[in-house]
Parts: sequence; structure tokens; C-alpha cells
Amino acid sequence: NAAITSRKQGLYWVAICVTSIIAIFIAGKMGVVYPNIVPEEYQTSFNLIIDLFVIILVGLQALLMTTSTFKIYKAKYEIASKNKIIKEKNKQITDSISYAKRIQDASLPTTAYLNSIFKEHFIYYNPKDIVSGDFYWAHKFDSDKIIWIAADCTGHGVPGAFMSLIGMLLL
Repeated sequence: NAAITSRKQGLYWVAICVTSIIAIFIAGKMGVVYPNIVPEEYQTSFNLIIDLFVIILVGLQALLMTTSTFKIYKAKYEIASKNKIIKEKNKQITDSISYAKRIQDASLPTTAYLNSIFKEHFIYYNPKDIVSGDFYWAHKFDSDKIIWIAADCTGHGVPGAFMSLIGMLLL
């Protein structure tokens, strides 16, 4: 896409240059561009030198414009390719963290287990990030003793989730 746009841009500048050269030649032949300051016998040579000088200047201008346009499109292409790489890496990282969330959720007590030890309860668990440093834990001892823990480990995101897994394992 950038290469097609670049070619169109280059053709645009070539068209401007050709049009400018034609206009300069027509104006020169009509005596508009440069007045008769040179004696008659040198007029043709003088016009030829001026014409060549103008053609060279217009050509250089076209070359510089095309070169800078090329540099801009090259930079845009490089940015687009880097963005693509960043998006791919971001997707890989997000997928990995989402899988870590599945592991963390599997480490929490199940609803069925909590229903078996509590008659009435609710859990509001809403992590700030995909994974969290917060966790809850419950365990029933004997027939009448229950330990219920709601914990907040230091850190958010992946470090906090790692600490919460360590906390659950230690309990």
C-alpha cells in the first residue's frame, strides 16, 4: 500500500516538473522570462544556457521532493512494521497472562466447595488487572470449625498473582 502511494506521489512530482519545464520554455520563447539584455548574436546561446540552467534547477527540485517523499513513506512503512511486531508481542503477552489467570482461578476454592461449607455466602472478586494479588481461601476442620481468609498480597498484576499463589500454597 505504501509502495503504491509512493509511486503515485512520484508521478505527481514528475507531472509538476514536466509542466513547469514546458511553461518555462513557452515563456522563454515569448521573451517573458528573460529580457533582451544580451546582444543579438549571443541571444540563442544565452537562451540555451538559461534553459539548461532552469531545467537543471527544476530537475533538482523534483529529485529532492521525490527523495524526501520516499523517506517519509519509508519511515511510515518502518513504523507500520514495528507496530505490527508490537501488536504480535502484546497479543503473546496478553495470552500468557490470560492463561496465568486460568491457573490462578483454578487455585481459588470452587463454588461447590464453598457451598458445602457455608450455608449463605457471596464472593465479590474483581481484580484490577487480568491477574491479581488478592485471593480468598477457606477450609473446614472437623464439623464446626471453618477458616476463611481474604488476603491482599503486595503488588498488582503478575508479581501480585505470583505472591498470591505462594500464599495459597503456604496455607
